[in-house]
Amino acid sequence: MKKLPLTFWFQFSDNELARRMMLCDMAANGAEHIVLSENMISRIIRDPEWADNMLKELEAFNMSFVDAHSPFGNSLDLNNPYPEDFAILALRHRLHIKIAAYLNIDTITMHVGNNHFCPEIPLNVHIERMERLLDAILPTAEQCKVIVALENCWTPTNTADVLLQLKAKFPTDYLGFCYDSGHANIMDKGRYHGEGNATWYWRNAGMEILPVWDDQILEKMLPHIVSCHLHDNTGMGDRHDLPGTGNLDWDKIVRLLKTAPRLRSIQSEVAYSRHGIAMKPLVEKFKTLFA
Repeated sequence: MKKLPLTFWFQFSDNELARRMMLCDMAANGAEHIVLSENMISRIIRDPEWADNMLKELEAFNMSFVDAHSPFGNSLDLNNPYPEDFAILALRHRLHIKIAAYLNIDTITMHVGNNHFCPEIPLNVHIERMERLLDAILPTAEQCKVIVALENCWTPTNTADVLLQLKAKFPTDYLGFCYDSGHANIMDKGRYHGEGNATWYWRNAGMEILPVWDDQILEKMLPHIVSCHLHDNTGMGDRHDLPGTGNLDWDKIVRLLKTAPRLRSIQSEVAYSRHGIAMKPLVEKFKTLFA
């Protein structure tokens, strides 16, 4: 496996002093790259000049962006159920892609969306809406040379099988996957938690069956993975814990990711601020995993 950049989810703050202190702590403990998060992209849309300011802040600490995460939510995801929003939604996602390209980023993760908030809409209609929006934004991705990475989650609309269906529809190299280890674990070990995230979401999506549990998500996604969100949990919920604190098989995950032919970066999506995790053990854990 070639050496890939290790990036870190960043607890973004609009407060410049707080933000610079966090960047200083990250850099002092060996972090070199951070993720252009959905909050940062939203800030750039409000204040375009802030993009250059953020680049200068990172350069001051010898850091840089590598990957990005598009803004998300029911009204922004690819399966947006409101037809009247289509034109503006396509415009927004094209803009997200162009912002990533401006900052020299070559992958942007997107959520295809959940369906628990509109269970009356059939799954195939959700997929048709995803396809329609991808058809509208992928030409921009190709033009900007930014790969759109679809992320697995734990609802019927974003299983590995649905992502593979979308990829088959769009064979372009500018569509790939973002493997989320914590989400995959919810769709595997969640079977041992009666009221876990997966069961709750599938029931509220109007599904007549329990979640389709899957212990082969990484294997299915592997040929198309360009980015990855790595964090731990027990399968109950999306905790974004430090690797080794839940029940994920990290030996297997690392071994398989090292064979992913399209993988471009390794991302920690550990919620260090939420769990009070210091930066030094966080950076050391990931550098040890992928030594």
